[in-house]
Amino acid sequence: MGSKMKIGSNCFLIRCDLARSMREICTVLEFKEGDVYPYIIAPKSRLDYKIQARLEQVRKPKQGEVQQGYRLFN
Repeated sequence: MGSKMKIGSNCFLIRCDLARSMREICTVLEFKEGDVYPYIIAPKSRLDYKIQARLEQVRKPKQGEVQQGYRLFN
């Protein structure tokens, strides 16, 4: 992923074991510059369930995914 996502942005978890079972839309809670797992994200339905993710494990939603609320594409 080229640029960092802002706090509060919609995102999806990809390229990890958890992404295989969790396809729902998440939100970026925190970004720690220079950390191995810089993103702290959480599913929109469970904001208390925090997930640490690497840069390559988080992506912005593609067209139609925000309305659906879950990942349509890998």
